[in-house]
Amino acid sequence: LKVYQNLGITLLEFLSMGKLTPEDILEQVEFEGIHHLHDFKKAGQGVLLTTGHFGNWEMLAAAINASGIDGHFVVRSQSNPYVDKLQNDIRHSAGLNVIRAEDIRPLVKTLHAGQLVGILPDVNAGQKGVFVDFMGRKASTTKGLAHFAWKLNCPIVPSAIFRKPEGGFKAVFKDPIYPDPEMTEKEAVYSLTVQHTAALEDFIRQQPDHYFWVHRRWKATPPSN
Repeated sequence: LKVYQNLGITLLEFLSMGKLTPEDILEQVEFEGIHHLHDFKKAGQGVLLTTGHFGNWEMLAAAINASGIDGHFVVRSQSNPYVDKLQNDIRHSAGLNVIRAEDIRPLVKTLHAGQLVGILPDVNAGQKGVFVDFMGRKASTTKGLAHFAWKLNCPIVPSAIFRKPEGGFKAVFKDPIYPDPEMTEKEAVYSLTVQHTAALEDFIRQQPDHYFWVHRRWKATPPSN
């Protein structure tokens, strides 16, 4: 029941998010570990931010930008053009920069420019994904986040946003995960995916009702060979 309550609240928050100013957002969000992002910004280092379909992930993105980080966030286009336009109009009104998942060129350009790109990799990627342990079962996970981290030598910062019992949110940013340049691409993609998935799992175990359990996360099964 709490899962569906969280989803309902998140939907209502998202629909009104475009009306919030950066100051409004910062009044609602407490930060822990955001210095990692600001350190990378000062150094001109591109960074990949990862979270999951957890809590109000759209608010997390808005809070990052409200804090002074010029973040860009990868989104999937919706099949319904009216829903797609509504979602992205709200995002733009909330100050978010959107990168379409169908075109990776802006993603690479943004990272080369020393900016932040946010990706939600916790989606079933079928047999094209990499299978790693997630909540006790093997789950197919998209390779993109780990691939770009290795290819462009960018750190990954795991993050999540929690609802506070007294109201408002707490955005948490873990220590960066760095790619190992000595690894092959296959080794690095697997290692990085294991690490960022474990970070998400840790967040979920802290607040299970925040996760988007309605997604068929374990739909694909690992190949038998």
